[in-house]
Amino acid sequence: MASFVIIKSNDKNYKLEYNRSSIVRMEENGFDVQKMNEKPLSTIVLLMRGAFYMHNPSLTDEEIDAICEQITNSEELVKQLVEMYMKALNSLVGDKKQEKNFKWEKN
Repeated sequence: MASFVIIKSNDKNYKLEYNRSSIVRMEENGFDVQKMNEKPLSTIVLLMRGAFYMHNPSLTDEEIDAICEQITNSEELVKQLVEMYMKALNSLVGDKKQEKNFKWEKN
């Protein structure tokens, strides 16, 4: 499973990836992966915009939408973005081994 995707538009490459900040921004804009069946179009738009946020923070949502309208085979891209989103989310909130010298306890 890829952790990022590169798309090319008008001879410019855009790296699509998710991190904590991009996921928070997506959620603040209303993204909820659970609503994929209920509101598929708006959920997909937010998923695609969110993939740009990490490496392309200066792009507006309108610019991102214009780039996305040029994408062919977008169904496969959406599937890849969902996998990437879930991977990023799991790495941020999933249970992982302590690799850093940080511990917490419940009092």
